Amino acid sequence: MEKIFVLTLLCCMSHVSYSQNDSDNNDKPISTWELDLTPYVWLANLSADISFLEQSVPVKAKFKDVLKNLKMGALIHAEVKKGKWFIMGDLVYLKVAKDGSIDALSIDTRLEIKQTVAELGAGYNLINSQDWLFIDGFAGLRYFAVVSNVQAGTQSLLDKQLIQPILF
Repeated sequence: MEKIFVLTLLCCMSHVSYSQNDSDNNDKPISTWELDLTPYVWLANLSADISFLEQSVPVKAKFKDVLKNLKMGALIHAEVKKGKWFIMGDLVYLKVAKDGSIDALSIDTRLEIKQTVAELGAGYNLINSQDWLFIDGFAGLRYFAVVSNVQAGTQSLLDKQLIQPILF
């Protein structure tokens, strides 16, 4: 599993290089669209409390545990530019699940957590000094959802959903 993770990490690394041209064409607006796609990886831990009927159970998982129980993950950033205008988007989807059992009751259990973050924005490059200062103005939308489900036996005990659209 570690080899797959390292291979995925190496494939997802993004390398961006910039070149400067001292010709007189630098002041002309760019007339073509540029597209940047950047897949990426998060290294995260999980820490939560699961409560049901006045009982609470802490859940803690280190990164290696999260990776071991990762069922699906997609993280990608996209940006298109034309001249000083740009449109950007970001998508994060993660699904982590763990199966287990309650030994005292001989009941099979499953914990599942899904997280979705989607962002869309548009903007304009206000200042670009070509040397060190870049200032952009932009507006956009963000959608954030976390869904958790605890199942014991054939009954779903807890199904909570947190959805929070955000305007930034």
